[in-house]
Amino acid sequence: MGSTQLRFLELALQESLERREWVLLFHHIPLHPHAAPHEALLWDYADVLGLLHRYPHVLATLSGAGHETTPPLSTLTQHMQPHHYY
Repeated sequence: MGSTQLRFLELALQESLERREWVLLFHHIPLHPHAAPHEALLWDYADVLGLLHRYPHVLATLSGAGHETTPPLSTLTQHMQPHHYY
């Protein structure tokens, strides 16, 4: 993702928190290590997950990458917050 896009995401998450909005994050490249082989993950996935875990209003992230080796649909929901925000 890189530092510029990560900062953009952080600003968007902060703004949505202030507006009391729920967030669903849709992206192409898998973000969670349980969702795909390491070589298929976003290269800085740990930084992105660390950021997402700081914002309780992020409900889930969903990956749209599909290839012959893509896991079943149930594994494409890659990140879900276990707690309630509002």
